[in-house]
Amino acid sequence: MLWLCLLLMPRALSSQAISAESLALVLQRDGFENVSVSYQNYNLVVSLENQIYRSDAKAIFSILSIIHEDNLFKESITIQLVRSNLPLIQIVTSANELQELFQIPENYSDWVEKIKIEIPQAKSRPIMDVEMSERGVKNLEGLTKENSWFVQRHLLLGLTPLYQLGNYNNPLRLRLEITPELTALLPFGVRFRGGIGLPVYNDLDQNRTVRLSHLSLTRQFQVQPGLYGGVSAGFFSRNRAGAHIQFTQYLWDERFSFTYQGGYTRFSSAMGAVDDLFVEDQPYVVSTVAAEYRWKKYHLDLNIEYGQFLYYDSGYKVDVQRYFGETIIGMFVLQTRRGTNYGFHVSIPLFPRKGARVSGLMVRSASHVPFSYRYEGNDLKGRMYRTGIDYPTRLKRVYPSYLMDELEPYFWDN
Repeated sequence: MLWLCLLLMPRALSSQAISAESLALVLQRDGFENVSVSYQNYNLVVSLENQIYRSDAKAIFSILSIIHEDNLFKESITIQLVRSNLPLIQIVTSANELQELFQIPENYSDWVEKIKIEIPQAKSRPIMDVEMSERGVKNLEGLTKENSWFVQRHLLLGLTPLYQLGNYNNPLRLRLEITPELTALLPFGVRFRGGIGLPVYNDLDQNRTVRLSHLSLTRQFQVQPGLYGGVSAGFFSRNRAGAHIQFTQYLWDERFSFTYQGGYTRFSSAMGAVDDLFVEDQPYVVSTVAAEYRWKKYHLDLNIEYGQFLYYDSGYKVDVQRYFGETIIGMFVLQTRRGTNYGFHVSIPLFPRKGARVSGLMVRSASHVPFSYRYEGNDLKGRMYRTGIDYPTRLKRVYPSYLMDELEPYFWDN
């Protein structure tokens, strides 16, 4: 009898490896990238990157549904979302509790209480191919090539409105552009971003032709547990070209964070014309510190930023924003050397919710359309340019308290 068990054991392990490989293929076909799957001692660990779904909650639900329907016998399930090889969120649940949840969605609150969901503190995702192969766990080496840097390319189609309240004869002036953006993951975790502006309507300024929107190389990394950094160089928004760094320290789970950012830029005409060339055509140094508090119950962020902004403008800015599902609404007030201003901003999610892969290129809409109103108009107070450092912004969309609230409706609609 013992001889028979020993004879059948390799065959059983082989079938488990094949099932793990099949699971990885299904996840890849659904559009996920950087997929890595390990299966050992009935414990399933899945690590991947979501670039296909606009909502990370929808991505998590899709992953759980695929795992729920596979043929692997498992006791525990670990799912980790990553961004540029940095961990975003990790969910650990038992297979039995997950199965019960799909059968009885009313048990969602009990399931949330039992699972473990956290922002991982590891410097990289936990699945190491070499270690897995040494232990006899399927490392899916052949599959990782499907998600390598030369294939992981994305085309994002965004919409950028810009307006200014004018005089009585022309009370509203508007510039509306379609902004395609191409991104690619290069070796060593460097991400390329390049975009152009395609004018749709413009009676606001002189930029009525196709032009460069931004072009940059960005590397994001973890210095130590809870401390994340990023460096970016290239052509940024607001006609600035140069280099920028940013460090964010997270404390007390998702409640507090402190950020420092600084950069040096010069004017670039490659991104179009400007109204005040005398002010714009100068080298500027920016250096600010910010503290942020998340009120978990209402998914509300309070951010206070102080330092030197663009155009030799120093002062502070207070911003309060709240997440209503995927829509973000915020208000701000700022006091700087140039004066006072206040207003609001809204980010509206773009449809469709899911992209598609076309000849190796992931094509989807940008996640949101940004809109802002400044009482003093389109002035220069408290201005900053946009870089490709997006890890802190992406992390807010998967904070445990927010993610669990967003995930629940998908089980009810299942």
